[in-house]
Amino acid sequence: MRVNKLLADDNQARVASALESVSKTAQTTAQLVQRPDNTVATRLDPALAEATVTMRGVQRNVDEVGRAAAEFRKSAATLNAPDGPLNRLSEGSDTFSHAADIFSRATLPRVNRTLDEATRTVRSLGRAVDELTENPQALLYGEGAPRPGPGEPGFQAPGAAR
Repeated sequence: MRVNKLLADDNQARVASALESVSKTAQTTAQLVQRPDNTVATRLDPALAEATVTMRGVQRNVDEVGRAAAEFRKSAATLNAPDGPLNRLSEGSDTFSHAADIFSRATLPRVNRTLDEATRTVRSLGRAVDELTENPQALLYGEGAPRPGPGEPGFQAPGAAR
């Protein structure tokens, strides 16, 4: 009797429904398994290929930076070498500084003295020209007698009525 109940129409319908559900679940599972495969094939594979290309480009850039750094190190070593341009420039600036020091201690005072003497000479020439302008006969007859000083006959105080 138990077998009859088990094989009854209601139970057979339930078993058939359960088998149908298992079948649908198997199909859905198969579809879900295919989706990641499809996603990997259509989306991840091209992205991974692009990433590989990008990484190659990055590697080329890194290689270029490495070569540039090596060139920079080489240039820096050349500049800083014992007989390199920086050393020669330093020696040249030391020589220039020494020459400027000698010029300011020895030559410049002489130039200043010469300029002072030239200024005095120009002033003397200016006074001589002024005197000749006022009394051109002085070239032919000389200056003449000096003017009388205070207490001498004929003395006139400056600013006195003439």
